[in-house]
Amino acid sequence: SVTIPDVVVIGGVTYKVTAVGDKAFYDNDYITSVALGANIDTIGAFAFDGCYRLTTVTNGSNVKYVREYAFESCPFLSTLQGFDNVEVIERYGFEACSALTTFNFSSELKSIGNAAFMSTGLTGDVVLPEGLTRVESAAFRNSKISSISVPASCREFFDDLIYTSQLETITVHEDNPNYKAVDNVLYNKAMTKLIRIATKKTGTFVLPDSVNEVADYGAEKCYLSKIVFNNKITRVPQSFMQNALELSEIVFGSKITKIENYAFSNCQKLTTLTIPGTVKTICGHAFAFNNFTSVTLGEGVETIYCRAFKDSTVEAFYMPKSVSSIAAIDEYNSWEPAFTKEVTFYFADTEEEATAKTNWHEGWAGTKATFNYAA
Repeated sequence: SVTIPDVVVIGGVTYKVTAVGDKAFYDNDYITSVALGANIDTIGAFAFDGCYRLTTVTNGSNVKYVREYAFESCPFLSTLQGFDNVEVIERYGFEACSALTTFNFSSELKSIGNAAFMSTGLTGDVVLPEGLTRVESAAFRNSKISSISVPASCREFFDDLIYTSQLETITVHEDNPNYKAVDNVLYNKAMTKLIRIATKKTGTFVLPDSVNEVADYGAEKCYLSKIVFNNKITRVPQSFMQNALELSEIVFGSKITKIENYAFSNCQKLTTLTIPGTVKTICGHAFAFNNFTSVTLGEGVETIYCRAFKDSTVEAFYMPKSVSSIAAIDEYNSWEPAFTKEVTFYFADTEEEATAKTNWHEGWAGTKATFNYAA
C-alpha cells in the first residue's frame, strides 16, 4: 500500500503535495492500494499506467484532472473513492480497467478524452452531467453500459464513442443544439447524419428521408435483421455494419455509388446479396467473412477491390459485363485477391471478353473458383 502525504517538509519549508507526477508509479507490479493526500488535484500522465495489482484508490475527492493514460491497464482497479470533483479526464485515462464497473460523473466534469473508458467494466446507465461540453472518440467503446444520456451542454460528441455491445438506450436532452436521439438512434440535430444505432436495436430499420450521411461504425455489431437505405445516401462507410450477426437483408438506395472497407464484413446471416448497378465500387473487405448462397451484381458495377470478398464462400456469383476490374491492388496499393475461397462465377461476358479486362485474373488468384461464361 502507498500513502501520499498532504505535505512534505524540505529544508525546513513545508510544501503541499498537489499532484502525482507523470509516470510516478508507471508499470509498478507491487502496489495494491493508494491513499491520496488531501491536496492532490492532479493524477499525472501514465502515473499508474500498468499497475497490474492495483485495486483501490482512496481520498480522491479533490482530484480535478486525470491526465492521459493515468490509470490505463490497471485490470483489477475496482474502487475509486471520491473522484466526485473531476473536471477533465484525458485520453485513455481509465482504458482497460476491466474491473471498474462504476464511476461518478459529477457536475464538475467538462470533458472526457479519447478512449477514456474504453474496455472498462462500466455497466448500466451513464448519465452525463449538465456542464460537460466534449466527449471524444471511443470514450466508452467496448464498455458494458446499457444506456447513455447526453446533456444539453454537450456540443462535441464524437461519432464512435458509444459503441458498446450492451447499448439499448440513447437519449439526448431536447435543448442540445447539436444532437438528437429518436428511437434509440443518435443523429445530428438536423437529422442529416446518422451517428449511432443502439447495439441492441432489433428488426428492420429504415433510414429517415432527411439523412444524407451515416457514420463509420454507425451500426457495428447491432442486432438489426434488415436495413433499408434511403435515396440520399451516396456511400456506405467503413465498418458501418461490421459484425452485425443478425443481418439477413440489405436494401440499397438508388444513390449509393461506393461500399467502403468492412462495411458488411462478418454478417453471418447475410446469405443472399443483390447490389444494384448504381454502385460503382466495392472496397476491400466490404463483404469479407460471409457465406453466400448467391451474390448478384447489377449492370453498372465497375470495380471490386482486393479482399472485397475475402474468406467468403459464394455458391453462385453473377458478374455483369460492366465490371472492368477485379483488382488485386487496392486504393492503398496493398495486394491480395478479391476472392480467396470457393466461388462459382457466372459471367455475362464471353471467356474472351472476360480475360481481356484489367487485373481480371489476379483478382481471384489462389481461389478454388469455377468459371461459367456466356456463349
